[in-house]
Amino acid sequence: MSRTKIVSGIVLASIVAAGSCIALFVRQEMKIDGLLRAEKFLEAAVCVQTAALPVVLGPHRDGGAADLYLLAYLSERAGDKKLAAESLLRADAELPTSAVVKATENLESAASMLQYRLHLGYLSEACLRAGVQLARRRQEAGPTGLKLLAKSLLALGRDYRLNGKFNLAARAQAEAISVCEQALGEREAAREVDREMEALLKDCLSAQLELFRRFGQLDDCKPLLQRLERLESAK
Repeated sequence: MSRTKIVSGIVLASIVAAGSCIALFVRQEMKIDGLLRAEKFLEAAVCVQTAALPVVLGPHRDGGAADLYLLAYLSERAGDKKLAAESLLRADAELPTSAVVKATENLESAASMLQYRLHLGYLSEACLRAGVQLARRRQEAGPTGLKLLAKSLLALGRDYRLNGKFNLAARAQAEAISVCEQALGEREAAREVDREMEALLKDCLSAQLELFRRFGQLDDCKPLLQRLERLESAK
């Protein structure tokens, strides 16, 4: 057999293997999404626990902690406190504080892929809710932890809005605004400026403003516009 044929065979085998993994992953995610749609949370948790491939795919290494936090969230929804506690203990042990951001970003990245590419909204929401739960539990003292929580809440609010859950979206985005303002208030007391947090607050205010405008809640828009104007004038 010629060298060209050997190389071609290896390439073809790699393509087939990659295609099989992608197909397996998609079937796995579709099954979990279907269970969540039917509110079979314990069965969904078991599927996450026994998944052949990671359920949460992301660009950052987190030691598989993101999957464990998703498992903990689903177990809690199912009422299995023992499995939830065990999953949280394992995830906490494997995820140092310095890597918390990586796990939440992986959950958010996976949710985006599930929502926009695979159209699996139930699993997407579960990933984002697990990310918020993680941000609450592992929140660091000071602006870093608050920023992480606000970003997680904003991502969840946007996902709710996309899936027509407008009341939940408004609540998540309102909390994100509150968290940002708390962080900025702490910085202001220390006579410090946090431009990144200010930019995040603008995103949160804009998302809430867009939602209120959509439903003609003009009275609710006024204070949001005033806050945005104050941020702009403070530059």
